[in-house]
Amino acid sequence: MFRTNPRLNALHLADNRLTVFDETALGSLTQLSFLVLRGNRLTHLHSTATALITLDISNNPLVEMPSIPNAEIVHTVRVSNHRMTSVDITPVLSLGKIGTLEVGTDTHRADARLIVDPAGISPHVFKRLIRLDITNLSVPPSFFGLLSGNNVTIQQLLVGWPGMSEETVAMETLCSVLAPAASHLHITNTNYRSIRACQAARVELLEFKDNTQLQALSQMLDALPVAPQVRINAPFENVPVRYSNWGTHQEVN
Repeated sequence: MFRTNPRLNALHLADNRLTVFDETALGSLTQLSFLVLRGNRLTHLHSTATALITLDISNNPLVEMPSIPNAEIVHTVRVSNHRMTSVDITPVLSLGKIGTLEVGTDTHRADARLIVDPAGISPHVFKRLIRLDITNLSVPPSFFGLLSGNNVTIQQLLVGWPGMSEETVAMETLCSVLAPAASHLHITNTNYRSIRACQAARVELLEFKDNTQLQALSQMLDALPVAPQVRINAPFENVPVRYSNWGTHQEVN
């Protein structure tokens, strides 16, 4: 099929029951820019496509990160909701133009962790990163320092795991990697007891989910001329959002 369509630009195979995908067949597709394999039963992917811009292989029981050799123009990689325990994003970040990287999972496993080797990544790569989903993965303490040290300005950050707290990752550290006008900050499944505002970043959507120790969100909107959306989902009824400019806001979804 692929050999008779060498000019194929996009291949969508989402929500089937694929357990095996013949990656070698992609080698003949020199113009394939969009590959969507979301929602199948794949455990591995070793792509041979060299013109990929977007790869979506989320919602598959992957046991290792997909390999994308020579895909130097890839911009979007979606691998969320997998079964990996060690998620090494070094090869993906080393591609050079990655803008969206989603490797988070919908549930936390104690042994699921993020791996990054700074030596394998060029500093200029980080400046292109605008969306990062690493939810429910344990993150090494040096990772956020690596991002802020390379002047990353992420527009959308989704993060959180049970070991994340004021003691392990201060809110100031998270705020330091956000763009001045970020669109989304999602914090889930942490042990934060209190979360304070990002003074240098104006976030459009603040989302807090399943943070079972969370008791208060303090001064969230002091620096903002317009109140952002605030979504709270936690196993208790009332989490006050306190800030001086707008009174007391309460929203529970």
